[in-house]
Amino acid sequence: MRLIVDIKNPNIDFEKFKLSDNSEHRYMDFDLKLISKFVFGINSELMNELKTRNMFLCLGLKPEFEKMYINPGTLELESKIYDFE
Repeated sequence: MRLIVDIKNPNIDFEKFKLSDNSEHRYMDFDLKLISKFVFGINSELMNELKTRNMFLCLGLKPEFEKMYINPGTLELESKIYDFE
């Protein structure tokens, strides 16, 4: 998973981000309630997608889920709403 943060956002306190041991990544504790959308990558596996959805549901959270795919007509990477039903 990746949390994408807009570095131009003046409300972000980068002092709260922790560097990983190899200094290649930054980590930050955050409230999962702030997640309004979760986008699965094009190669994500169904089992991981179901586990992720169930984790949110067990916590009483219902973000919007989307899945990336390649549009066969344009060959562009796009996302669409993920319907687990």
